[in-house]
Amino acid sequence: MELPHFKYHPHPTATGSIVPSAEVCPVCGESRGFTYDGIPYGSNELEHICPWCIADGTAHEKFGVEFTDTKGVGGYGQWEKVPTKVIEEVAFRTPGFDSWQQEHVHPLW
Repeated sequence: MELPHFKYHPHPTATGSIVPSAEVCPVCGESRGFTYDGIPYGSNELEHICPWCIADGTAHEKFGVEFTDTKGVGGYGQWEKVPTKVIEEVAFRTPGFDSWQQEHVHPLW
């Protein structure tokens, strides 16, 4: 099965955000061979979310989780205003990544 495409994180396996796994996704209840290697922001500490539930927004809709801080999209107001549609795609339907400090996501990336 081919991984979903993420416009704002085109190579999530190269960055280590999506890894091979036999774990069952807590969102869809399936084991699809890959999982998100992180814990999204939210009141539920969900692990092993499959990339498909991230890409189609099911993880966010079902559990209210975010994969990137919405305020960080656009540099915490330091850059031009980012359209709500882009903020939602990055925060709710794109896998995040590990970093040593908070991410700064420019809308043109």
